[in-house]
Amino acid sequence: MDDRRGRWDRSVGGEARADGHRSAILGAAARIRAASDGTLTVTDIVALAGVGRNTFYEHFEDADAVVAALDEIAVRDLDHALDAGASRAATPIAQLRSVASACLEYSRVHPESATSIFGGHVRSESRQSTRRILASRLTAILAGARAAGTVGRAVDDARLAAITGAYEAVAVRVAAETSADVTRDVEALVDLTIRAFR
Repeated sequence: MDDRRGRWDRSVGGEARADGHRSAILGAAARIRAASDGTLTVTDIVALAGVGRNTFYEHFEDADAVVAALDEIAVRDLDHALDAGASRAATPIAQLRSVASACLEYSRVHPESATSIFGGHVRSESRQSTRRILASRLTAILAGARAAGTVGRAVDDARLAAITGAYEAVAVRVAAETSADVTRDVEALVDLTIRAFR
């Protein structure tokens, strides 16, 4: 896109241009979110993205829709990080350690996104998606741990909710204190998980 709003490189196709605009809007919103108290306005987003308001509204209904899109991307990225972490580990304990590490490292590197998806309103779509992803990973690992004799209890909803809540709480704390000792926190989460299902 040309540096002046309202002008663009006509050699770029419409779909590619639309993708570029959407990416610019999301990138601008992410930068504003990181630099502020999380309050986003359409005016601020379009100014930083270098697009017009009409272009913004072609992609998003309002600033809240941009936040929802950012959260959706964050949940997807976290899901990939958890998959990668769990797939590298051979034993259930190593898998727990890898999932906890991936979760907390994501929070350390992406504090604004982590605060939203781990600590947002309990009924928000992104928070519920994050909770489902964590619960699913933990359930699979704990089933393997039980089969290996590492833990004795079958996964039950109450304990799973408590452990998932612990992961969320520590992730929010790590996001707020990016200098936190993630290694210590990972070990605490692994220990807590194993003790809950002994």
